[in-house]
Order: sequence, then structure tokens, then C-alpha cells
Amino acid sequence: MKFASITILGLLSLVAAKDGDNSSHHLRASGDSNSENIFLGESNCHGLHSESSCASATDTESNEACVWCKCAAVPSSCFTQAEADTLPSGVYDCAASSSSAGEIEEPFVFDFGLKSGQTLQLREKTNEQGSEEGEFCDSSSKSISGYMDIKGSKFDQSGDKHLFFWMFEKRDNGNHVYDNAEDIPLVVWLTGGPGCSSTLALLTENGPCSVNPDGATTSVNPHSWTEAAHVLWLDQPAGVGFSYGDENDSGEEMVGEDAYYFFQAFFQTHPEYAKNPLYIIGESYAGHYVPSISHRIWKGNQNLCKDCIEVNFSGLAIGNGLTAPEEQYPWYPEMVWNNSHGIKVVD
Repeated sequence: MKFASITILGLLSLVAAKDGDNSSHHLRASGDSNSENIFLGESNCHGLHSESSCASATDTESNEACVWCKCAAVPSSCFTQAEADTLPSGVYDCAASSSSAGEIEEPFVFDFGLKSGQTLQLREKTNEQGSEEGEFCDSSSKSISGYMDIKGSKFDQSGDKHLFFWMFEKRDNGNHVYDNAEDIPLVVWLTGGPGCSSTLALLTENGPCSVNPDGATTSVNPHSWTEAAHVLWLDQPAGVGFSYGDENDSGEEMVGEDAYYFFQAFFQTHPEYAKNPLYIIGESYAGHYVPSISHRIWKGNQNLCKDCIEVNFSGLAIGNGLTAPEEQYPWYPEMVWNNSHGIKVVD
């Protein structure tokens, strides 16, 4: 099976489509009209919706074991062995099977295509300052990307939630000089939605680089927030952006709980940032995320759980927050005609 190459923002996207009672999965490289689609035939494996039921089942036509494949872009699914063999390992993480016994499984990764034809893998990846791979976005500062499991969250009982982050250290530009590295603020950015990826903000808004019109290269953003601080863009909750796993978050308590254990995992994995002052900042629907996550961190610091560490929470900020639409929406006309800036939005 041939898969079309992809460039930046031409990421592999997977779309589940239904046609009557027959379901099929289509694999495509977004933005690439030459990409091929995989149309999967019917199998009793397709009707199994849990990893345990899939692992114990057999495809009635081929008499081979069904295979459970995890994916961040669409819900994890049960496939036949033949189908699982055609799926790209960088997008699907399929359970080991008899046909793959003895092979070394590749880590679950997402790839960005670089102009040189190389790929930048975003799992447990560190790009040092000045590195060649760092030129993908901004080589003037160190970056770390990957996933953190949120073991300990009462809303991750299956242990299947994995939150994606991408962090860039403060630029070494002579601006906002700090005497100690531990004094540099660590800002966590949360895009709202709900359901919008913070990675989008990294690449188009307040991040260290912006995507060029050609879609294959980037330009350094001189106004990046990394001019003044370390910044971590977090895709949350599970199912948003590159984060994957059980998509069961349905309230602020759940969002706060999962994020709290993300920080526990992050700071214990990267203790070099644990003493930096942490600020939770976001926009739009993050008007719900920011307070709930901040409160959970504050609450956790008051009564540390076993194996938890204190988080150096130092502040929060919300920009253009959607906090109470029933109160905010009635004031939109007033803001259009008579706002404090004296700007007439409608003539």
C-alpha cells in the first residue's frame, strides 16, 4: 500500500464515515488530492467496540484473530488482521498479533513533514537549542514534545488517556533576563472551543513560529510568548488535537482532575521545570478550563496525594473568555454600538 507524502499541516487525518448499515474507514493525507483511501469490507470484528472483546474474537471469514488498533484521530477500532497490516504504525497503534510476533513495535507517533523530506516525530522528543530538527519551527530555544499519561486521575480508570504537549523554552534573546533559570515563568496555554487544539495556537497565534502560505515551511514569530517565558501548549481533554484515549470528560471537574495529573507526570518527568512559577492561561472556552484546572492544582497542593508533588502554581489569566454565555450574549449588541473603545463595529 502506498501512502502519499505529507507536508506540514498536511497531517494524516482519519475520518470514519457511515453508509447505511455499512461502516467504512477512510485514510487520507489532508490537503493532498493524490492520497489513497482504504475501504474496509464488512467483518464481525468491526462490530466490537472494546479492546477486551476484540482481543478474544476471531474474524469468521479469515479465521484469524481480530486486532484492536488505537488511534487519536478517530475512536479506536477493531480490525481484521489483514486490515491492521495495512494501517500506518505512525497513526494506528495495533495490538501485537501472530503475524507481527518477534517484530519490535514502533512508538505511537505523529509526524510533521519537513521541507527536506525528513520527518519530525512528536513523541518523547527533545530538540536542543540550535539543532537541525529545531529549525522546523524555532531553533533558538529548546523544545520538548510528547505525551503524558495521567495515572492517578479518578476519571482515567482504564489508564488509556494520553495528553499531548509541545513546549518551547524562553528564547535566549537578552530580553526579560532572569538571574536564575528557576525564576523563568512557565506558561501553559489552553485553546478553548471546546475541542480546539492548543497546537493550532502554537503554529498560528502566540507560538514561536507561523506556517507559511506554502504549507511546507515556517517563519519565526518575533512576537512569540517565548520571548518572555517558557510556554507549554497542551491539547486537552483526551480526544482534542493529538491527545487520545477515553473521551469521557463531560464537565469542569473531569477536565481539572485530568490536567492535574498531567502536571504531576510532567514535572516528575522533567523536574528541571518543577520550581518555575506556573501560570495557567487560555482564551474563549478556556474561560472554563483555566479556573477548573487552577482550582484543582490549588486543592491538590493543600492535601498532596501519595507520590504527588506540590505544583508551584503562581497565577492564571483568561483572554476573551466564554464563562457565562447566558450573561455575556445579551451584551453583544451593546458592545457593537457602544463599546468602551469608541469603535463602531457596525455602521
